[in-house]
Amino acid sequence: MTDQWKVPDRKAKPTVHGRYRRTGLLVALTFVIICGCSIGLVKDLKISSYAQKQQVHKLIQTLQPMLDRGEPLSSFRLFLLASAYYDIRDYQKMFRTTDLLQRQIDKGDVGGYGGNLTVYSEILRGYAYLDQELFHKALDQASKAMVLRNRIGKKKNSFDQTQRIDISCIAGVASALTGHMRDADAYLKAIDDIPTAGEIFGPEKYIAEAKIYMAKKDYRSASRRLS
Repeated sequence: MTDQWKVPDRKAKPTVHGRYRRTGLLVALTFVIICGCSIGLVKDLKISSYAQKQQVHKLIQTLQPMLDRGEPLSSFRLFLLASAYYDIRDYQKMFRTTDLLQRQIDKGDVGGYGGNLTVYSEILRGYAYLDQELFHKALDQASKAMVLRNRIGKKKNSFDQTQRIDISCIAGVASALTGHMRDADAYLKAIDDIPTAGEIFGPEKYIAEAKIYMAKKDYRSASRRLS
């Protein structure tokens, strides 16, 4: 089994870089879908509601059989499925589903009902590598995500800003845990500079900052971000 497919002990204590149960990317995506609803999206809305309500196993039970039957899944559905496998820490299935997501994106299916899914293969892999303490691999995925985000163009919307938080969180935690504190501070500032007035991703911003502070062993600052 390679590093990519390594599955940590499920009974191990959560690490400082482990994600909170409700991920920022799903919060942003659910917001975009609900606000951008149109005819023909009822099925996707129902599936996305499982993610919003943290009914992860129900989401998997809906999408995985479709995949097993050879039915084509959109990048949006593959994204939700890969995120669900990440939430239950089934890294092997998460990586496999993320590979399928990447192939779908490479075919040009990048839409997420108002958002762009291009960088989420890298974001998902980056978080998984953090969990597995493969920090250099996590940094590599964050760097690739930054390049892709710059290439597709930045937009001042909740979806794009949440991507920025996720990428900076991965890079900041990995930098801190590899001893590069100045880099970690730069990623902290990048997150702190994101305005939250009138937005729904405020909690995700502060959680991301707290994770970086915890990786730096600055627990007082981490506590302040969560209070």
